[in-house]
Amino acid sequence: MAITADVAYEETTIVARLLRCRGHGIEFPMAMTPALQRGISVVIPVKDRAHLIAQTLRSVREQTRPVDEIVVVDDGSLDDSAAVARHAGATVVPNESGACGPAAARNHGLNRVRTELACPVDSDDLLLPHAIEKLTHAIEKTPNAPFAFGRALAAAKEADGWQPRGIVAPLEGDMEDLPCRLYARNFVPASAVVVRTRDILDAGGYPAWLPFNEDHYAWIQLARRASPVHVPEVLTVTRRHAGNRHDPLADAATEEITRLADEDPRLLACLPERLGVQVLDMVTIALRGQRPTDAARTAWDLVMRQPERLRILRSALERWRTRRMRAREGKELWRADPELRRFLSAYE
Repeated sequence: MAITADVAYEETTIVARLLRCRGHGIEFPMAMTPALQRGISVVIPVKDRAHLIAQTLRSVREQTRPVDEIVVVDDGSLDDSAAVARHAGATVVPNESGACGPAAARNHGLNRVRTELACPVDSDDLLLPHAIEKLTHAIEKTPNAPFAFGRALAAAKEADGWQPRGIVAPLEGDMEDLPCRLYARNFVPASAVVVRTRDILDAGGYPAWLPFNEDHYAWIQLARRASPVHVPEVLTVTRRHAGNRHDPLADAATEEITRLADEDPRLLACLPERLGVQVLDMVTIALRGQRPTDAARTAWDLVMRQPERLRILRSALERWRTRRMRAREGKELWRADPELRRFLSAYE
């Protein structure tokens, strides 16, 4: 697949940034970890999100299962993010050398964790009150599971209040066909997860060379080792806002994940389904008018340069149907769950 000049430049700057960061103590996780204690720590990377992380930390403090430590890695913020985190009682790990990216920041935080369990949380997400309790209970009941995960409600705060945007969750059959299904489509919310600290460090942590989708990459690597456990409840709210950083056109991220099939035949079996998901994402970007030429060219390449075009197109159609279904489910949940509405109303 051709990589545009913009993407190539971005990849070059990412490499330079990571080399600089490694010189300032932001290292990749090592396979050897010190003795860990029973308990759970929350790890949050942040950059210039003082107001959002204040609310995120509030949702962590109000958990029914208190955490042992909150580690906030400040990735070169220019605002008061670090001060807000300290005021909330978090351990703040500064990166004064400038932004190293969320994956490297997550790894740096994980290397500071001294508990057997860790809960990675995005700095703009909200944990429902029972999230950590239910995820911790699930992983403790399943000794072989590298992580436990729940579901997420995507929501945006509009002028007239919160509005649901959909649900992030596995489809029927996804949990019986891991890691293949997870490779094709990420259904693990970034913040509704409790992971075994040693397992994620032994698996290499988050891929610090990726600017996006680093959590998807990490979940696939863990699922290749052993199956996670799923808690079929909405446990977190993923906030949609102008500062969201996901970019489906970032070939450096999407291709790295796609190439995992080169080393695992279980993933190769789902390659057409993964490419179909990418095609639908590209078409969506094109229709929204965001870099439409790049999106259309990438989608064309994903289909026409592959032998199983029909499977890819079927997967793209299924992705479209799933999106519509999850959007409906989000609205139905919103209408049917007054506790959820009350929870979010406290974060206006």
